[in-house]
Amino acid sequence: LLSASPRVTLSWQVADDDGKPRAPSPLVQRMRSTLGSEGPEMVPSVYAPPKGGEALPRPAHEYAILAGLYGSLRSFAGVLPIALRESHGAGSKIDAIRLAGARLAVLEELDPRFHARRRSEAGSLLGPYFGFVGAVREAADPRRRPLYVTVAEQLAACPWQVFVRRFLRIQAPPDALGALPGIDARLVGATVHAALEQLAVLQNVPARLSLEEAVAAGSVELSWPEESALEGILQAAAGKVCRDEGIGLPGYAQALAALAQAGVRAAQGAEGGRTLAVLGVEVDGACTVLDAAGRSRTVRFRADRVDDAQGALRLTDYKVGRPISELKTADKRARDFLRAVRSGERLQAIAYALAAAQLGGPAAEARGRYLFLTEGLEVREFEVSADDTTLANAFHEALGATFAALDAGSLFPRLLEPDGTGPKRCEVCDVHEACLRGDSGSRLRLEGWATARSDIATASVSPAEQAAFALWQLRAETAE
Repeated sequence: LLSASPRVTLSWQVADDDGKPRAPSPLVQRMRSTLGSEGPEMVPSVYAPPKGGEALPRPAHEYAILAGLYGSLRSFAGVLPIALRESHGAGSKIDAIRLAGARLAVLEELDPRFHARRRSEAGSLLGPYFGFVGAVREAADPRRRPLYVTVAEQLAACPWQVFVRRFLRIQAPPDALGALPGIDARLVGATVHAALEQLAVLQNVPARLSLEEAVAAGSVELSWPEESALEGILQAAAGKVCRDEGIGLPGYAQALAALAQAGVRAAQGAEGGRTLAVLGVEVDGACTVLDAAGRSRTVRFRADRVDDAQGALRLTDYKVGRPISELKTADKRARDFLRAVRSGERLQAIAYALAAAQLGGPAAEARGRYLFLTEGLEVREFEVSADDTTLANAFHEALGATFAALDAGSLFPRLLEPDGTGPKRCEVCDVHEACLRGDSGSRLRLEGWATARSDIATASVSPAEQAAFALWQLRAETAE
């Protein structure tokens, strides 16, 4: 075969992808010996830019690579349709042109060097990869599902994370090299919740019912069990959590139950160990609010426990984690609570209180509360009544911004906080692979967009950007 041509070129790699030397093929060595070839000549890589007029004929996809690396956007756009037909079987010429146009649109969106409107102060600096997914139009849009207050809190924290997790239903891929499961605060909290629910159910407290049904059924006395009974409840709760999580390691449930015991005891201590008049556990309810456009909207929730507190409704949400505030004085704790509501971080308690008041009782007697069950806390309870107009107004403003962003499709990734710091939420996000997190250019674009929006009149920006900026500003309250 080699002798069939008057001139033959044999080529081989002298180094691998890591730069380590590679030996030539024995076949090459024999052919060189037989044909009496000259010494080998070093030639440039196919991805190196051609020098002068020495360019050799190349496939179209190699020209596209060179144009993308060293040429202009125009030269890249000219060769891309041909390269797609050659290497990807893009079909007809029209199909290749359309596919190339889509690729170029993505490039222009992701790389601000090619963004045609980047110099326009009034123009948007963001696009679909920053969560501008379009307004709600179709009845089947998942954003039309009932909004739960916990999802509203998540939207205020990071709209893009909610979009990926809840609306697109994308899950993190399993890590084949991942470590054995640890016991984190989430699993301990789930066990504490399950144990407190089971404790109530064993004493005939109704569970998994609506707030209206719980009120109509009347209260049941709930007392705290002895140590031996509590041990069995904790073991059963830990076993349920392990089954739900798919964890079958021997001894794991026992360790989880031991860690959750402090939380259950903290709940007992917070109530003073007294008997409670409980209407239900895991109770579903809803409250009605007005969105930014003045329309009536419904926000749903599930309260961990509903009590009859001397004739008044009190709805409780258990928390295992850092409390809203650890400051000593009540007025400073109230200030931190207000900030948490304004930022959209803590909306459940006020939603509970408003829902209880909307059932017809006096607003001053309808109460919602957080009960923090972390070990060693001096202040565990943060309570609010429905007649607290300051907290209620902050609640309505936060939900108004949330509904507006949801309806407009302004679900941006919160790559940084308004004060310029990176959000701690990103450190534990399980869908970060579907996010722009870690891209410094995207972070700068988001920061530039926020700065530009604060300097531009509201009338000159689109409704989607208005909604996004209003949701962005919710977190500005926490930096003050």
